This record gives sequence, C-alpha cells and structure tokens, in this order.
Amino acid sequence: MDRVRSSERVPFRKRIKFGFTRPNLTGYTSDLSEGGMRFKANIGMAPNSRVIAELFLDDSSIMVEGTVVWITPDQKGLSTYMGFKFLSRVDEIKDIYQTQLDEYKDAIAPPRENIVTH
Repeated sequence: MDRVRSSERVPFRKRIKFGFTRPNLTGYTSDLSEGGMRFKANIGMAPNSRVIAELFLDDSSIMVEGTVVWITPDQKGLSTYMGFKFLSRVDEIKDIYQTQLDEYKDAIAPPRENIVTH
C-alpha cells in the first residue's frame, strides 16, 4: 500500500536529540511535513519504535513523542535516515510547519517585477 503524504515536505535543518526513554542520541533533521520529519543520525531505530525527541529550534526546544515509520538501509560506517511520525504536540508542529512552508515559498518565489499599468 502506498503512503500518501497530506502535506509537502519543506527543508528544515535542526538539531534533534532522540531515544527510547530519554533523548540521549543526536541527529539532524532534513525536512518537515505537517505530520512528521526526516532526520539523519549515526544510530538507527527500527520501524514502529516509539521515540521521545527534543527538537531544537532557533531559540527554544520542543519535546515530542513519535514513531519511526521507515529507515534507510543501515550501511556500516554511514549515517542513516529515519522517517518520524509525530504523536504529540501536533498542533504546535503544524504551526512550526506552516511558518517553515511560508518562508520556503517566499525564498523560492520568482522576483516580482514592476508592472506598469496605463
């Protein structure tokens, strides 16, 4: 069965700490959607693992719970990517996502040209 994403991913590079019972491992996010994020770490967790994570924002951090949805194949000596589905603080994450989406769209929008009307 194909998974259908309800929102587009936006670039989102932030430090994250995560773990099973406490956030003691470090990684970095690469993108964010309304319902989840992708992050890179040196240690992977199996799909369906319940994870506690601390997501470091510009001037604060937010603790969230989630589930590992997928993981890239673990290759010895290489970092792995994991897909993380948010299970807590979903409304706050949606606000963060919307801010990132607005900033991303502004950054990629073509420059507005001066339009002369007669």
